[in-house]
Amino acid sequence: MHTINNNFKYYNDYEFYSISRNENEISKLIREYPKVECHIGNVYDLDHMVNLFCSIKPDIVIHAAALKHINLAEENPSSAVEINVVGSLNIVKASIRAEVPITVGISTDKACDPDNVYGYSKRMMEKI
Repeated sequence: MHTINNNFKYYNDYEFYSISRNENEISKLIREYPKVECHIGNVYDLDHMVNLFCSIKPDIVIHAAALKHINLAEENPSSAVEINVVGSLNIVKASIRAEVPITVGISTDKACDPDNVYGYSKRMMEKI
């Protein structure tokens, strides 16, 4: 996880939420940015995502969850598809159900002309 400088000028002006399944990274985030409200969640769980989005009512969702290591995606193609494609579809569905005005998916240059499972899965996320 990359964190931003504590002088981030909008930190006190907005509410920030994080949904992650990585407890270690959640703990680091809370220590560095105590105003960020953190939730444990997984993009596989559509119902949980819908419930969270409906209760939080975000103005913007930035979707960055992904299996990000090429070698892991190649060795575990079904997991890459489940996380990068099905998980992304779940985020879009949850955003639609919760009437989130803006949903942004973070992608990679490897999706431009994919030649591996990771690139194809991220390309499919872009299409969604």
